Formats: sequence, C-alpha cells, structure tokens
Amino acid sequence: MARELNLKKGSSMVDKINPYVFFWRGETADALRAAGPVTMLVACFLNTAYTNHIGLFCLDVDRAASDTGLTSEQVQAELQTLEQTGFLKYDEQTQMVWIIDRADFALGRIRANDKARIKLANAEFAAIPLECTMREEFFEQYEYKLRLSDLDEEVEEVATAES
Repeated sequence: MARELNLKKGSSMVDKINPYVFFWRGETADALRAAGPVTMLVACFLNTAYTNHIGLFCLDVDRAASDTGLTSEQVQAELQTLEQTGFLKYDEQTQMVWIIDRADFALGRIRANDKARIKLANAEFAAIPLECTMREEFFEQYEYKLRLSDLDEEVEEVATAES
C-alpha cells in the first residue's frame, strides 16, 4: 500500500521534487489543456529547452519549429494561443518570450542574504534587450521580489563617473 504524500504549497519535499507541480494544477494549465495538444506541446517545450529562471528569454521561432516538428507559422500561432491563455507574452520584434509567473515558481521571493540568487536574477535580467517591450513591465513586477537593480541607471552612473 503506497503512502499518500501530503502535498502542500511551500512544502520543501514538494518544492524539491517539482516546484511547478502547483502550476499544472491551476487555471492557466486548465486553459492550456482546453486549447489543445499542440498548445500543450509548445507550453511544455517553453518550460524546458529555452527558458531561464526569470522566464523572460529569446526564442528563435525557426529553431523552436525545428525542435518541435511544427512549422514556423504553427509556432507563431501557438504563441498567440499561449498569450491568449495568459501563459506568456511574446514580443515578435525582439523574439522575446515572457512566461508569466515563471520567476515566482523558479525563484520565489529572494532573501537579502541570498547573494547567488540575487546575482542570477540580475544577470538574466541584464541580458534582456533594452528594446524589449516587456522589460519595463517585468522590472516593475519583480524589482523587489527578485531584488533587481535598475541596471540601466547603474550603467549610466558608471559611464558618467568614468567620463
């Protein structure tokens, strides 16, 4: 007789096994399942191969098409469907994808003494192109939670100091 696990959000055992277990039980996951199998395939794909900890990253649509066996047009269509379900936002101009709430699931609220996670979150945020339309919204949502520095201002301050 198998022992039943007491799965509660925040339980360290559950978090170690799979921190995304609660995502796949939520409303967004229900909307993804209702959207069909191709959308689920792309959603699962975006949660593994290309993503980073903060969930805002560049996605080469042609490469994604090759990896999933879909055409580029199908990937684009599925990205629109995923956007409609609230799973992600996509900036076609910069080919940036933002998996909504990915940072919450992957990093949570970072403590002040967790230097490694602060450095990781800031490094991934710094890699986001300035022209990405979602950059400012992401910063506003996660500035305090992920202890993001306003890297744009820091770069300006360093450049001014060096002049």
